[in-house]
Amino acid sequence: MHTAGQRIAIVSIGGVFPALPTQGNDIDTFWSNVQEAVSVSRPVSPDRWLLHPDDAYDPRVAAPDKVYSTRGCF
Repeated sequence: MHTAGQRIAIVSIGGVFPALPTQGNDIDTFWSNVQEAVSVSRPVSPDRWLLHPDDAYDPRVAAPDKVYSTRGCF
């Protein structure tokens, strides 16, 4: 998490922004979210992956053939 006095760098040649109006779909809203530490992640929908997110999830980092988060920025 970003705290006062820390510097961050966002390095990219392009960007894809969330399509949901509440999360912002332009560079100004993106930057505002970065500055205010707003998370725009959301739960993975059950039809996003071949497996249901509950079946793919394992809280242990680097568990073979598993993910340790069922949230993402899609």
